[in-house]
Amino acid sequence: AGSLFALGQLDRSVGYARAVIKNMSFDDSIRAYFLLVRSLIGLSMFSEVIATGVAVFRTMGIDIPDKPTPETLYRKMKRTSELLGRYEAGEIVEMAKTATISSRTRDLLMIQDAVGLASYRQASPYLPIFGCISIQYAIENRAVCAESAVAFVYYGSFLLVISEDFAGARKAAEIARELDGDSFAQMALTGFLNLWFVPHVELCRILRD
Repeated sequence: AGSLFALGQLDRSVGYARAVIKNMSFDDSIRAYFLLVRSLIGLSMFSEVIATGVAVFRTMGIDIPDKPTPETLYRKMKRTSELLGRYEAGEIVEMAKTATISSRTRDLLMIQDAVGLASYRQASPYLPIFGCISIQYAIENRAVCAESAVAFVYYGSFLLVISEDFAGARKAAEIARELDGDSFAQMALTGFLNLWFVPHVELCRILRD
């Protein structure tokens, strides 16, 4: 599945990844789940990515509602806010610098990242919930890393939209910037959060660079 994904043969990669998932335990098939969701994203099958992500998170013991509601979103964001409130932004960044992350944990983080991307592309109501889940998982497992960056962007954006919490959103933006995520994370950070907190002249320089 990995070789086929690298070669761009995404349909075949999906088939092989599903065969691994079907015939192996969850712990032994996490890498296959990652290849599955990344291949499905390449095929623009975003609904299947989200459904796969929900299944993975539930297998991990994470509570995912069948249908997101304002109440469930509030609970997820409240728990995330309480967790982040225990740390300064610099402490979370330092956690990332000193983290020793197993391949299993990194694959799970990359699955969460991929599911968040699919939710964004699909305009799914699961997006803020997945963002909260990714942050909670990363901090609780001391596994904050570059793959966590975009989750902080999602979370900070919804802080602004839902509760106008500018201080919390600024903190999320600072963390995301220091985690130095991939190009999509950088684009999301610039478009969703930096517009609020970075002078426009500086934004032009960032975009130019």
